[in-house]
Amino acid sequence: MRLRLIRSVLLALPLVWLTGCADQVVALRYAPDPAIQKLAGSQTLTVFRFVDARGDEGDHGDPMRVGGTYGGYGNRLSKVNASTPWPEALVHGLSDGLAQRGVRTVSVPDRVYAPGGAPVSTALILCGEIRNFSTEQRWTLQSHISGNVRLYDQRGALLLEKRISTRTSIMDADSKASGSSVPLETLLNETLQKFVRAVVMDPEVTQRLSLAPGSGRTTSSIAEPGSASTSSAATQGIDLSDSFGPGWGNTTLSISQPAFLLAPPTASLVGSGHRPSLGRSASGAPAR
Repeated sequence: MRLRLIRSVLLALPLVWLTGCADQVVALRYAPDPAIQKLAGSQTLTVFRFVDARGDEGDHGDPMRVGGTYGGYGNRLSKVNASTPWPEALVHGLSDGLAQRGVRTVSVPDRVYAPGGAPVSTALILCGEIRNFSTEQRWTLQSHISGNVRLYDQRGALLLEKRISTRTSIMDADSKASGSSVPLETLLNETLQKFVRAVVMDPEVTQRLSLAPGSGRTTSSIAEPGSASTSSAATQGIDLSDSFGPGWGNTTLSISQPAFLLAPPTASLVGSGHRPSLGRSASGAPAR
């Protein structure tokens, strides 16, 4: 572990010296993930473009900005830009990951979803907003992708919302970045693969993909940053036998919150203007 840390530091230093103030360009590529398992059967799904809610980290909506290199005092030395817009790469990556699961998908990389808007042909809709999508060099090299993922039915009713977050460091044992000539690019692509896997293999998403249309309940699982995902139940069992007799002992009350209470509409989704967002860098520090 100590040898790997020294190697990572030695790799990072020349990267800063050589790049200086010149911006870097990385290519986003989703690699098929052998850990993704195929479903026996599933519903059809449309993947829409995710809203860019990264704030400063993404230069307030720049689809090409995906990170930076920083000095010891947090001063930015250079930007890291993608060769193609990252929202499109994310949509295509999620579509490929869902195809690995055996899900028939429609990709809409150039348009965000507006509930109640134009009808779709699929049973389900996947969209959301991205809070982090960056690769950077500070004291070490690391990458971070996180956001709120939303699943709607064909009518525009919210079925599921949850926070998903994935990170990769050059010191991770399963990362190939330390042996790469483009470590920041490698880290971001590894994190993209992890994020796609976390979404398409999520137990609640899987349950919705496998359910018959109209049979799901609305749930919200927005977790604090730092964990891949969390889940919350939407039902509560209450024993009413003491008040109403033995026949009420197994009564379950379903509590489903309306979609508008779970997720206030994002300005980008309803077309009413940009909603301010305080973006964070891959390390958790405010981005510049």
